[in-house]
Amino acid sequence: MSDNVGYISQIIGPVVDVRFASANEEAALPRIHDALVVDRENGGKPLVIEVQQHIGEETARCVAMDSTDGLRRGMKAVATGAPISMPVGGQIRGRVMNVVGDTIDGLGDLGDKRSVLAADDAVFAYNDDSQDRDADENSQYDEQQVALAGILGLLLHDHLVLLLVVID
Repeated sequence: MSDNVGYISQIIGPVVDVRFASANEEAALPRIHDALVVDRENGGKPLVIEVQQHIGEETARCVAMDSTDGLRRGMKAVATGAPISMPVGGQIRGRVMNVVGDTIDGLGDLGDKRSVLAADDAVFAYNDDSQDRDADENSQYDEQQVALAGILGLLLHDHLVLLLVVID
C-alpha cells in the first residue's frame, strides 16, 4: 500500500468520490483504473474501489466492487498504486471468484500469484501443461489455448453478484 490517502467526499450508490488534499504534494490523484482500499468501521472485509474519472484537481470518482453500505463521508481511502489484480495459474481452474479475485466457493485461498488484467485483453490464455502447473513465473510458452470463461449473474439478498467462471 502507498501513503497516498484520500477521504470519501460523496457516496451515491456504487459511485464513491474520494478527495485528495492538494496541500500535500505526495497525495496526488491515483491513476485511472488504480484500486483504492477503504477499511470498514465494523471490522468487516475492506472495500475495494476503482478510479474511473478525475474530477478537478483533487477528486477521484470511483466505482465500488462491493456494497457501499456503512460507508460515510470522511472515511479514509488508501491508494494501492496499482490496478485490481486477479489470481492466475492452474489453481484457478474450476474455482469461483468475485470481481477482486477473492474466492467465494468455500474451497480455500488461491495463493499470492496475481496479475493485472488489462482492459483491452480479448482472450484469456493459459498453458495446458497440467504436469507443470507451478512453472517459474518467467517461463514463456510457445502455445496458447483459449480458456472458456463466462460471467454468471446471481441475485443474493437483493444484490446482483457477477461472477467470472473459468472452465477447464
